[in-house]
Amino acid sequence: MVKKVRDIIHSKPVMLPSDDNLYDAANFMQKKNVGAIPIFDKNTNNIVGMITDRDIVVRGVANNIKSTTPIADVMTRTVHYVQADDDILKAAQMMRDMQVRRLLVKEGQQLVGLISLGDLACTCKGEPIEKAVTDILYRLSETYGPHVM
Repeated sequence: MVKKVRDIIHSKPVMLPSDDNLYDAANFMQKKNVGAIPIFDKNTNNIVGMITDRDIVVRGVANNIKSTTPIADVMTRTVHYVQADDDILKAAQMMRDMQVRRLLVKEGQQLVGLISLGDLACTCKGEPIEKAVTDILYRLSETYGPHVM
């Protein structure tokens, strides 16, 4: 039986407001040992994006953007969700189709977690669906092209 997304989420993700700055986000990531943080709007309490360690480096540092810049200026605005009751194969397919490495997890309209490529890879090891998920995740990585050193 294929595991459900709810079986592999660890806990509800911590969030930051969109008006916090890049330094706050990076410091928070270091303290919590996470690579992505959902971002919410203080006025509406709605999720408005996600900031990743890669966003901070590629969109921030590499473009000489100050660490005092608001998260909203650098974050990824398009956020993709999977339902907690979806199976992990669907989550892997969504990552491939949407070209993302993380998905927020909802139960109905309530945010309950976040899953990553790494979560899927670790969960599937030794499972009957390991090959299917590995193939999907490989195709996701393949579309980014080879890394140049």
